[in-house]
Amino acid sequence: MERVKKLARILKSPYYQSRLLRHRVAAGLEHSQVLSGLDCRTVVDIGANRGQFALVARQCQRQARVISFEPLPAAAAKFRAVFAGDDRVALHEVAIGPVPANATLHVSRRDDSSSLLPITATQVALFPGTAEAAPAVVRVAPLREFVSAEDIQPPAFLKLDVQGYELEALRGCEEMLGQ
Repeated sequence: MERVKKLARILKSPYYQSRLLRHRVAAGLEHSQVLSGLDCRTVVDIGANRGQFALVARQCQRQARVISFEPLPAAAAKFRAVFAGDDRVALHEVAIGPVPANATLHVSRRDDSSSLLPITATQVALFPGTAEAAPAVVRVAPLREFVSAEDIQPPAFLKLDVQGYELEALRGCEEMLGQ
C-alpha cells in the first residue's frame, strides 16, 4: 500500500513523473518532509545510487547545489541521465572513506543494497534479493579530494546511505564536517 501511495505522489509531480517515466528512477519521497523544513545552499549526498535522494533534494532545496557520490558505474550512469542538463547537480563516481584506496564493493542483486562491507546471511534473510551478485573494485577517497571548503556553502546538509559503512564515510568527511 505504501508503494502505491508513493507512486501516486510521484505521478502528481511533473518533475518526478518525467524522471520515473523516462529513466525509471523513483524519487525518495520519504525524505521530503525533512528536506522541506530546511534552507540549504549545499547538499552532499554520499551513496547516491541512481539519484532517488538527489531528486527530492533538488525539489525541496531548489537553490542548493547537490554534490553526490556513487561508486557503482551502472548506478552512476543512470544518475547522470536523470540529471543531464542540471548544472546544480554534480556526481563523483567514487566512494567516500578515510584514506585513498581501491576497495572491494560487494554488489548486491539490488544495487541500492551494495556495500563496502560484506553482505551477510542475516541481511539476505531479512532483505530477500540482496545477496551478493559480484564484487567490484572501486575507488575510495576522502571528501576533500573532490570538494573544497569553498564548494560547501553553508548552510549545508550531509546525507549518508552507504549500507553500514557510515562511520568510515564520516571519517572521510572529518576535515569538512565544519562546513
